[in-house]
Order: sequence, then C-alpha cells, then structure tokens
Amino acid sequence: MLHYFRTQTLTKDYSEFLVAVLRTQQNDYKPTPVAEQMIKTNLKVLLEGVCSPLSWLCAKTMQKSCSVLQSLMPSLEREQNFSTELRAECLIAILRAFSIHGEHSECISPLTRIGFTIFKTQKNIFIKILHQIPRVDSDSINLMLRSMEDGSKEAKQRSKFTQVCQPLFKKPVSEEGKLQLTISSLPPLFNRRARKWNRFSEDNNAEFDVNWISLENS
Repeated sequence: MLHYFRTQTLTKDYSEFLVAVLRTQQNDYKPTPVAEQMIKTNLKVLLEGVCSPLSWLCAKTMQKSCSVLQSLMPSLEREQNFSTELRAECLIAILRAFSIHGEHSECISPLTRIGFTIFKTQKNIFIKILHQIPRVDSDSINLMLRSMEDGSKEAKQRSKFTQVCQPLFKKPVSEEGKLQLTISSLPPLFNRRARKWNRFSEDNNAEFDVNWISLENS
C-alpha cells in the first residue's frame, strides 16, 4: 500500500512538472519558451520525457502526457528535426499504452486523439505499423483509409482508428482471471462396474440392486 501511494505521488508530481514546464498557463496549446528551446536542441529527450509516462500505471499521468504532447504538435510539425523515426516512436508508445489503459473510454479517447494526429501526418508509412498489431482486422484498416480519402469528419476518422487499435485494448478488470469451464464429457451416471460393491454386505447388495434397476428403468 505504501509503495502504491508513493508511486502515485511521484507520477502525479512528474505530470504536473511536465504541464508547468512545457505548457503555458494562458494558452493550453502554446508551448513555453523552455519547450520551444528543447524542440530545437533536445527533441529526442523531450519526446522520451513526454511519451514514457504513457505506459505508466497511472491513468491521470497518461492523460496529462497526451494533453502535453497534443499541445506540442503544432510546434513539432514546424520543426525539421521531428523526423519520421521520432514520429514512429511516438506512435508505437501510444499503441503500447492501449494495452495498459485501453479499458475505459476516458483513457481510450486521449490516446486515440494524439495517436491519430501523429498517424495522419505520414499515413502511407505508418500504415505498416498498424498492420503489425496482433489480430488486426485488415478490413478495418481499409475502412479507415477510405474515410480519410473521402474527407469524412475527423471524429469519424478517429472512430475508425479506434476500431483498428481494438485488439490492443486492455481487458477489463472484471474479465481478468475469469475462467470459462466447459464440460466436454461426463462418465455414465449409473455404472455398476464402476461401483465398489465390496463395501456393501450381501443383504445391502440385494436391496441396492433393486433400487438400481428401478432407477435405470424409470
């Protein structure tokens, strides 16, 4: 219990630190001068610091990290150092987070939003990453691409993206460890040969045989 509260306190402090250092209080979508400087000089370190908490066992920290990364996207798009490799690392970190936080809609929504934002920047390249999702439905990927080509509303496109990522979603706690028992076969309920007749006396055997026959004929 002490470890749990200590961990929650540390992750909360870190998420608040990210928000205070990287995002201005006046405008949630305007990076601070510190963030702008790190984007130009230490972009990889910045992205690791923002994307790592996505896989921590703290939903609030994950949500704040998504919010911070979303606010940095306009500045990142203008930066040439935001290479395809770094974008792919961010997208993979988001997909991994689905397997940890993909249980509740309030966790799925911010991950879907930032994940789709990064995916659509270079969809022709990142489509290969989506095809590597275990048990992914190829038809759902085609439907998502078709909705993007048709110019559908972004909310609908994000919904299609969510369906593609569905196999990654964490199983609800109520379903974890749940056993499904299936009885494939049962031995005969009445089997005289399987009975241990030795424990009965001869008198009891005679009486038991009568009852046994009556049960079999009923």
